[in-house]
Amino acid sequence: MVNNGGANDAPTVNSEPPVVPASPSKQPLQRNTIVFFLLLAIIVAVVAIAVVLFRISQSQKSDNTTTPSSQTPPVNLKAEYQNPFDKSTQYDNPFENLK
Repeated sequence: MVNNGGANDAPTVNSEPPVVPASPSKQPLQRNTIVFFLLLAIIVAVVAIAVVLFRISQSQKSDNTTTPSSQTPPVNLKAEYQNPFDKSTQYDNPFENLK
């Protein structure tokens, strides 16, 4: 006798565990994090290179502008001072006589 479904029949049990799909939010989040850190590393590297090149250029400029004291010509100082301005070119205060 074949019993085709009764109240006492045991349900069929699937021996495989259910497949849970991977959450779609984790993969893009990980990808976004990797892209963010990659861009951050590139920006930091570009800034570091710019600073190094700037310092190198500044040190070369300062090396070229300073000359050793043995190469600088001596400065001759004059002992007497003469005023280059005449009395006629001096400022005349128009309010000097008013009180």
